Amino acid sequence: MNEKLDIILKLREEMLVLMNAYREEKLEKAQFLDKYNELNEELKKKDEIIAELQKKYETLKFAKTLETTAKDKQHAKLKINQIVREIDKCLALLNK
Repeated sequence: MNEKLDIILKLREEMLVLMNAYREEKLEKAQFLDKYNELNEELKKKDEIIAELQKKYETLKFAKTLETTAKDKQHAKLKINQIVREIDKCLALLNK
């Protein structure tokens, strides 16, 4: 009988150890899930920031394209004015 009682007590001790280990694992799992959710939210925020920055980049790239076009127009106007002055000079020489 004493042997059976020892086996039962030993099983009880092992069961308590396993239950404590289970509680610790369950707590650790909950902490990992909290951290996962926190990191997932942070990732979503960073994705939103990236998308916003990409939109700004595209806008700036488009603005830069327009700026270059405006410079080209100004350069073309200056070149046309120079050619017109040269034509005027030639006409003046022909009229002499």
